[in-house]
Order: sequence, then structure tokens, then C-alpha cells
Amino acid sequence: MAAHEEKVYVVVGKDTNRGSTVIRWSLCNWSKQPAVSFVILQVSVKSKDLVYTPIGILPVSSVNTEMLEVLRAREQESADKISRKYMGLCSKVKAEIMRIERFDEPLEKIIVGLISELEIKKLVMDVTMTKSLAWKNKCDIKVAYSVHKLKPLHCELFVLCKEKLLFFKVDNNGGEYVEDENGVMIADIRKEKGGPKGLLDKIFTYDASANTNSGSSTPLVSSNSKSLKDQYEEVENYISYLQTMCKQGAEEDEDTTLTSQCQSEDTGIEMEKLNSSPSSKEVLETKIKEAQRMVEEKHREAKAEAERRSKAEWGISICNQMAGEIEAQLNEEITKQRQMKEELEKVRRQASELYLDIMESTRNLKAEHEHENELKIRLNEFTMEKSEIEEQLGNAMKMKAEMERKMETVRRKRDALRRKIEFCRERQLVRSWQQNCTEFTADEISQATGGFSEDMKIGVGENSVIYRAKLFHFDVAIKFSTEFSTMKSEEFKAQVDLLNRIRHPNILHVIGSCEERRCVVFEFAPHGSVREALFSAAPQLLPWHARIRVAAEVASALGFLHAAGLGHGRLRASRVLLDRHLSAKLAGLRPFSSSPSATDDTAALGEFVLQLLTRREEVSAEEVQRARGWGGGGDLAGLVDRAAGDWPMDHAAELAEIGLELCCAAGAGDGGNWTAEIGRELEDLKERVMEMRKKRGCEGDQNEELPVSEAPTAFFCPILQEMMKQPHVAADGFSYELEAIKEWFDSGHDTSPMTNLRLKHTHLTPNHTLRSLINNWYDKIQPS
Repeated sequence: MAAHEEKVYVVVGKDTNRGSTVIRWSLCNWSKQPAVSFVILQVSVKSKDLVYTPIGILPVSSVNTEMLEVLRAREQESADKISRKYMGLCSKVKAEIMRIERFDEPLEKIIVGLISELEIKKLVMDVTMTKSLAWKNKCDIKVAYSVHKLKPLHCELFVLCKEKLLFFKVDNNGGEYVEDENGVMIADIRKEKGGPKGLLDKIFTYDASANTNSGSSTPLVSSNSKSLKDQYEEVENYISYLQTMCKQGAEEDEDTTLTSQCQSEDTGIEMEKLNSSPSSKEVLETKIKEAQRMVEEKHREAKAEAERRSKAEWGISICNQMAGEIEAQLNEEITKQRQMKEELEKVRRQASELYLDIMESTRNLKAEHEHENELKIRLNEFTMEKSEIEEQLGNAMKMKAEMERKMETVRRKRDALRRKIEFCRERQLVRSWQQNCTEFTADEISQATGGFSEDMKIGVGENSVIYRAKLFHFDVAIKFSTEFSTMKSEEFKAQVDLLNRIRHPNILHVIGSCEERRCVVFEFAPHGSVREALFSAAPQLLPWHARIRVAAEVASALGFLHAAGLGHGRLRASRVLLDRHLSAKLAGLRPFSSSPSATDDTAALGEFVLQLLTRREEVSAEEVQRARGWGGGGDLAGLVDRAAGDWPMDHAAELAEIGLELCCAAGAGDGGNWTAEIGRELEDLKERVMEMRKKRGCEGDQNEELPVSEAPTAFFCPILQEMMKQPHVAADGFSYELEAIKEWFDSGHDTSPMTNLRLKHTHLTPNHTLRSLINNWYDKIQPS
């Protein structure tokens, strides 16, 4: 059977330091004993008429009901916090806490009542002691002493002071005092002495404190403090003397009365004896002497009485002086109290204003809390909607990825089929062109050039203007020349037929003409001329291997012309055009003029090759020879164009040698043979470069640049089949070049160029993402 559990009750207050000290002392003394639990009595004595505020203690009447509730709640929170701290100290033992709240009731009465109500057998409480024994410390001792006196006999009280146990004891004279566990008396519990001495003690103490506080404001009291103390001692001695004299006077009066009665009786007896005795005369003389002695004593007593009276008057004057001083101090105290009341009123007004501000802030805070709650509710709703949308978006992204995969497959098939169709169309168109040159009307030419719009002009020379146009859904270039306009009709047709019969993959094809407008229609080269690619303000990409290929293609075209007995005569970088695959197209033929010599074309080809190598408009053969090392050591790497990429030095040296040979061949008589031979060398160099690039591609060379022809198919406009510069998304979801899709809509179409389905609208949206990808691709293949 378990032993009876013993409870130790510990009284604590708001001071957590004192409460923690007494709890630790209790745990140290009883926690190791079996079957012991601790009960923490958190006693709080409150006043119904006062309330604690952030600015101090104020009357309840100065605070409204709502503010009072807030302050009470704050006090409750503070008490809860203190309770949790106390319970934290008792985490390793069995303990509980009891919170006792009373209003306007003495603390000792509350504790004694709890002892009887809870049948407390062991109670621990503490007091504070200092050397000065302040009023608060005396009150602590008084409370502990009252509990000690009034507690039931079954309760054992333990009073602590700074973790030392105190004991209440009685001395031999009946006086009670407090002694610590070392036997040292730390306090004397006696009633304050009454009477004049106690009064004068209070007066003197009050005067001294007033002097200390007031400083120089009460110089009279400060200067007379020493004499006042001496007078106080004299008055005290005099009062003691008066009390002693009063007692002696009363005893002497009794003795005198008894003596006089006895003497009167003795006198009667003696008179009787004298009447009967013969020696009565001597007896009378003796009595007379005694009477004289008594008279002298009476004189002395009268004199002493006069002295006592003078002393009494002196004491009264001192008392009157002290009463005047006390009255002055009282008036000063009344003035201070009036000032304090005014300050208190001012503080109350400030408290009222502060309270109004607090109430306003509370209302605003409440409104903000309500708004915050509404926002939280809306945020939760939006979060749920977001989760649903994200889920739907995830499903849509999966579906989109699947559709894009399928679309990419279909697009690849479509592109392959379109390329086949385009190839067949071009082949069929070439056959038709070979058989007969197409004749266009003036209206077709005007409509194709947008009424000869300035925006359609792509080239303006001294005697010619070139427009970009679209005929039969094909991009073409229409050339107007003053030389054409001065020809007769038969002569113009003959020259166009002659140009139409010149067919080579690297010579710009003639598609047709317009006799009425005196213009010739050529195929369109979307990448402009080699001069623009090399020397313009914003040069296009033309890597080194593409330059070698262009040189080989131009040499092949010139070899074709020279073999047919024709020549170009005006070969330069501006007359070599680039199609969408960066293939060379030789333009500017004038077979109807006097045929130039092949030697001029050979020299021009050599200069063109050196321009491709160095990207310089003017480069001398001597400079290339020095760089090549023909006249000694040279630096070819410093001469080649680094913007074209990392030139293989062996290929660059071979290309430089070919250019120099062509320049030197200008003095030879047989330029045509030189052109054919150099063309074979350039073709061989091109094949070796292509083979090298294929090997590097197989080895995964990441530094090799991609040609434009290897760009992703999504970068090409479905209508123009060219790299897009301003991609825009139509209603069918496909991206087109802005100019092409606008022309499609302007021609009356309301269907998709890709699906042939009717579009919901004709609005166009810029595809910034695709444009950024195209730019990034250009940056990637830009030579470093």
C-alpha cells in the first residue's frame, strides 16, 4: 500500500526572482523525500479601485470599461506567464499551482485562511531584509510574524530570507525578535514607543528627511538641525525629570499627609504631656527649631518649584518653535500636494488622450485584422483555384507536349513533302522557262511591286532600280534599267532570250520579262550580296567554310561562261548574291554588250577570293605574298578574317595561293584555261573542307559552326520558306513572317496557309519567344 502523500505549500508573488528562490529552496529540501508533492500558492492581492496601466497605477474610474478589460486581460496574461515559469522549475517533481486572487484583503489574513481551508501542514514563504529596514521590509516581517502568531498548531511555517531560514524568538524581557539560522538577530519586533518621545522621534526624523530632500530650499531647518537635536535631548531629559518628580511628589504628598496626621496626633499627645510635664519649655524650643527647619525646606521647595516652572516655560517655547516649523513644513507639503494634484490631472488628461489614441489604434487594428482575415480567405480560395489550374495546366502541358511531338512528326513529313513539291515545281518551272520565257503584263508587275512602292525597293544603281516582288507565290527580283528602256521591242526580246538560255546553278536565273514596262524578272536571293555580308554596317554570318564554297561556286560559274565564249566583265562582291542556302548566284550579266575578255574575269576572281579571305575591300597581292611567306617569313594568321571563325591555316594558305595565282594570271593570255584550272582547285578544296566538317561533325566537335541551311525548320516562314525576322502567330497557331502573312490576308484569303481551314480572326500576335530563339541561334553560330 502506497504511503500517504505529503504536500509542501510554497507562497509566491509577482516577483519571479524571489519566487524562484523560495521554490528552489523547497525543492532542495524535500524533492528527494518519497511521496512528496509541491503546491505553489500564487497569491495576488488586488484593489477594486486601482488598476495597473503602462503609465502607472490609476483609479478605475479614470479608465473606461473596454480599456479596463484589456488591462485586466494583460494582468491575466502576465500572471499566466509567471505561472508557466514557476511550473518550469518543478518539471522534475510532482507539482501543481493554485492561483489565489483577493480584493482589498490583508495578505496575512488570506494566508491564514488558506492554512485552515487547505489543512496545510508545511508552508514556505519568504521576506526581504535590508540594513535600512525600510517600511516595505517591515511590512513583510509583519505579515510573516502575523502568520506565525495566527496559524494553527498543526501547520509548520518556514520563513526564508535570501535562502536562509528565519526564527521568531522571545528574550528574557518578553521582547520578540527575528533570528537567522546562524543565530544572528536581524530584526527586533516591538511596538513603537508612544508619548512625547515617539512624537519627537517622528518630528526629528521628518525634519531630517525634509532637509535632505529640499536641500538649499530650507536653509533655516538645515542650519538649525544640530541645535534642534540638542534641544530635543534636553526636552526629553526634562520630560523624564518631570515624570520622576511627579511620582516623587505624589509619594511625598502621601508621606506628608501621614506625617502631618501623625505629628498632629503626637502634638496633641505631647501637649498633654507638656501640660503635665515640668520640662515643657525645652520641648517647645525643640519644636520651634523643627518648625524653622521645615520652613527653610519649604523655601527650598518653592525655589525648586520656580526653577521647574522656568524650565517648563522653556520647554513650551521650544515646543512652540517646533510647532511653527512643523506648520511651515505642513504648508509646504500642502503646496506640494496641490502641485502633485495638478500634475496628476495633467497626467490623467494625457492618459485620456493616450487612451483615445489607443482606442483609435485598436479600431484600426481590428479593421486591419478583419481585412487580413478576408485576404486570407481569398488567398485560400485563390490557392485552391491555383492548385486546380496548375493541375489542369499540367494536364494541358502533357497534352501539348504530346501534340507538339505529333505535330513535329507531321511537320517533318510535311516539310519533306513540301520540299519535294517545291523541287518538282522548280524543275517543272525551269523546264518551262528553258522552253519559253514567261511574259508578264504591266498590271502583274505593278501589283507584284505594290504599285512600285518604296518599301519594295531592294537596290538602286546609277541606271537601274531593283524591286522585290511575288509572282505566282514565288519571290522574284524585278530589274528596271535605262538601258532596257532605250531598246527596241525586238532587241529587248532578243536580249531576254539570250539571258534565258544561260543556265547554271550559280548564275541568277531569268524567270521572265515585261515588254511594256521594259523590265526583266530574275529569281530572288534573300541573303543579299556578298558585299553586304562582308562590308555592311551589320554584316551577316558567312563562316570560313561557306566562303570557300562561295569562291568555288563563283569560279564554276565563270568557267561555264568562259567555256561558252562569254564573260562577265563586271565581277565584284556586290554582283555575287546569296540565296537562302548561302549558295552563290552570279548576277549582272550583259551578254548583249561587247563580250569582255576572260582575263578581266580572272583578275576580278582573284581579287574576290582575297576579299573573302581577309574581308578587306582593297588588298594588294604584295601584302598577301608577304603574309604567305613568299618573300621571307610572314604572318598569314594575322591577315585572315577572324570573324569567319577559326581558319585552318593550311586551307587558308591554299586559298591565298589560289587568289595570288588568279591575280598573277591577269598578265597571261589564256584566262579561260586559268579559270577552269582554278575552278577545279577550288572545287577540290571545297570537297576536302566538306569532308573535314563531316568528320568533325561525326566526332561531336562542338566548336564547328552550323550553316544557315541547318537551322531548325521552325525558324522558316511556311509561306516564304526563309528565316523569319518578325515572326507573328496567327489564329491557326502557326508562326509566319509578318510581311508574308499580311500579304496573304490582303490578297483576300481568310483561311490558314497551313491547314486551309477558315480562321476565327485575322489578328496577329508577335512571337517574341521564337524571335529570341532565332537571335540566340544566330549568336550561337556567330564566329568568335
